[in-house]
Amino acid sequence: MSDPINKAFMGNPANVKAIENTLRPEEVKPDIYSAIFYAGGHGTMWDFADNVELARIGAAIYDRGGVVGAVCHGPAGLVNLKLADGSYLVAGKKVAAFTNEEERAVELDKVVPFLLQDKLTERGAKHQPAPEIRGQGGRGRASRHWPESGLRHRRG
Repeated sequence: MSDPINKAFMGNPANVKAIENTLRPEEVKPDIYSAIFYAGGHGTMWDFADNVELARIGAAIYDRGGVVGAVCHGPAGLVNLKLADGSYLVAGKKVAAFTNEEERAVELDKVVPFLLQDKLTERGAKHQPAPEIRGQGGRGRASRHWPESGLRHRRG
């Protein structure tokens, strides 16, 4: 592991123990959390979009005034996330995520179950393609484009 941040994290036995003992989504009590972060990667397109437990957690946190964040393909966890009032969390909000163009560029546009940019837009999001170090945010919501951009943005 050449990344010094990840190397330091994984070098801490307490962190490793926490990772080895993570909760399943149905075991999570959202009332004790103030935020949820949907990490990216192409696998989330299959794993997050229709996961009712992940949506339940995100909706409960957001409805209580908490933060819902995502990066790269992580916003797949937001496409079916509905709030207590029945509206989609992303409706009317700026969201940064992997674009249709980028999906075509990596030749996975015919592999993924849906194009993330299109699905977010269908749900009412204002998809905002963002340069690597920018993201989109607002009340209780943050989305970023590339995983590496989060660290740079935090430091910047």
